[in-house]
Amino acid sequence: MLEMQSRAPAAKTICDTVIKDQNSKFWEMWGSVAWQKTSLREHHCFGKGADAERFFSDILEGKQCDVNWYEGAEPGVNSQDARPQFTSPAPALFGFDDTIFEFCSGQLGMQRYFDGKGNFNAELAHRCISANQNILRLLSSRTPWNMCQNLRWTLCAINGLLPGQDQRKLHFATAPRDLKIETWQHPDSWPCDNGVCPDDKFAVGDVFFAEVCMLHRVCDNGAEVFSLGVGDPMTCVFSPNRFQKLAGELKALSD
Repeated sequence: MLEMQSRAPAAKTICDTVIKDQNSKFWEMWGSVAWQKTSLREHHCFGKGADAERFFSDILEGKQCDVNWYEGAEPGVNSQDARPQFTSPAPALFGFDDTIFEFCSGQLGMQRYFDGKGNFNAELAHRCISANQNILRLLSSRTPWNMCQNLRWTLCAINGLLPGQDQRKLHFATAPRDLKIETWQHPDSWPCDNGVCPDDKFAVGDVFFAEVCMLHRVCDNGAEVFSLGVGDPMTCVFSPNRFQKLAGELKALSD
C-alpha cells in the first residue's frame, strides 16, 4: 500500500509535466512530418478549421480503424489491403520499442533482444503478429506515421476496433508506473543521444509518454494506468467529453 501511495504523486507529476503544462514539448509533437516539432513552422498533422474538426470527429466516431496498421513494416503484411493474421484476439500493446520487442519475443519463447540481424521494424512486426499483439508500426510512404496516426490508433485500441482485437483490452510492455520524468526531459532514443536532441526533433521514446498521458486524460479511469505493471490488462472507460477537451486544446494550436 505504501508503495502504491508513493507512486501516485509521481504519476501525477509525469502527466502534469507531459500534457498539462502548455509549454511542454507534447504540444509540439503534432507535425505532419514524423519526429518534426511544430515550433519551426511545421504544419499540424490534423490541419486547421474544418479539416481539424473533421479529423477529430472521425476519430471520435471510430472511423478508419479497420486499416493495416503494419503497412510498409513487414513483407508479409506490408500492403494497404493486407491485415495481420492473428490466431487469437490480439490486445493493443503499448510501450517503448525495445520493451515491445522484448514482450512479443517473450510470448514466443524467443530471444528477447534484437541481435542486429535484418530489419528491426520488420522483425518487430513479425514477432508481435505471431504473438497476437496489436501494435502500431506504420512505415508506408502512402500513410506515414505521425502523432495524428498515433492518436487515431490509440482511440481505435481504446474502443476495441483494431483489426483482430475483438475486445477493448489493452496492456503495456513498459509499466507506466515505472516511467521516470527524467527520461522525458532527457531522452536517449533516436534521434536524441545522451539526453540531447536536435532543436527541431522529438524522440521516439517521447511517444510512449504521450500515449500514457493521453490515456490518463481521456479515460474516466485514467488514474488506473499508473497502477499497472508489464502485461497487466486495462479497459479504458472512455470519456467523449474528456476527448473533446483534449481535441479542443490541440485545435487551438493551429488557430
